[in-house]
Amino acid sequence: MDTYEKIGNKIKETREKRGKNQHWLADQLSVSVSYVSHLERGKRKISIELLEQLADIFNVDLTHFLTEEDAVFLSNEEKAYLSFGQKMKEQGIDIKDVEKWVQIAKQLRDVD
Repeated sequence: MDTYEKIGNKIKETREKRGKNQHWLADQLSVSVSYVSHLERGKRKISIELLEQLADIFNVDLTHFLTEEDAVFLSNEEKAYLSFGQKMKEQGIDIKDVEKWVQIAKQLRDVD
């Protein structure tokens, strides 16, 4: 099985786990059902841009389609939390500091 077939299988598997059909996915991508079918069978090369679109549609990380592991579906809140955590880490702020700030804010709120 080549790389495009593996990616196609992962797209199909993810779509089916979400209870969606090829018509739904074609609408989401603004492509034909035939195009989706070709993608899922590995008969079409897939761009990074299209993989990013699929990741957004299915609420998974882009790497999901490139690995053998099961999908991890994240809510928008979970995505925001992870993004926030990454930004804090990039700024050198530890999550423990954030927790302390939250506790201080709660104490100040309770005083009022």
